[in-house]
Amino acid sequence: RNPFTRQYSIGYGRQVGANLGLSVDFTMANGANQHTTIDRNYFASPEDRARGIRPMPQFGRITEDRTDGRLRYRSLEIRPDRRMFGRWQFLASYTLAFAKIDAEGLPADQFDRAADYGYATADRRHRGVLSGIVDVYRGIQVSGILQYQSSLPLDVTAGRDLNLDGLANDRPGGIQINGGCRGVDLGIVNAYRSASGVAPVDGITCGDFLTVNTQVSRTFRLRGEHRVGIVFQVFNLLNRANRLPAVGNALSPLFGQSLQVANARQGEIALRYDF
Repeated sequence: RNPFTRQYSIGYGRQVGANLGLSVDFTMANGANQHTTIDRNYFASPEDRARGIRPMPQFGRITEDRTDGRLRYRSLEIRPDRRMFGRWQFLASYTLAFAKIDAEGLPADQFDRAADYGYATADRRHRGVLSGIVDVYRGIQVSGILQYQSSLPLDVTAGRDLNLDGLANDRPGGIQINGGCRGVDLGIVNAYRSASGVAPVDGITCGDFLTVNTQVSRTFRLRGEHRVGIVFQVFNLLNRANRLPAVGNALSPLFGQSLQVANARQGEIALRYDF
């Protein structure tokens, strides 16, 4: 069956004063027939799984692509927008949202597929953008954009095959997919670590994302429609260390720690020719 999504939205916009507009939009999306995967030769019972007895013992895992997954997305966006007047303009937006989906890959436990429905990998609870342009002098324009996004979810995995089904994507009991940084019970994780002879942890690094990008440009008109522009840009102006998702292996000594960051400050000079 073809995957599909029913999307509904409602919004309200109003002009506030001579140059400012304000809009509020709500979006709801319900997806059906989303891609999932199962093992068609999975064990008939937990007892057979423990003994390694498959229904067709002459074969190992037999994967089947299915379309029985679901998707749920909700968002509320508030957006003020000031048009260019008096040599400056700006646009701001804030979005409160969540996205949940069934996992596309093989479930961690095919007898408990409900545990593989959880927050989408790209789920962000809060997003904010502030951008503006100022016409400084004689066509020199200075623009900037500030972006903020709250943390991504973290999939807390067991670090070993707990149920002996040949897959290493198991999670400690009581933890759903992508539950880290989404209210996961750290007590469950530490109980699992302690039972495995690993020291408990104090928390999980749930890194948010904040960056400021700026641009200065000047365009010179040549003959007719020919123009040349000089652009200077700086990305991540504040040189903030935006941490990537932490280690999710619950048995790792580095569990809950973020080991990588996104790009540091970068600069760019460009020449643009229009004709």
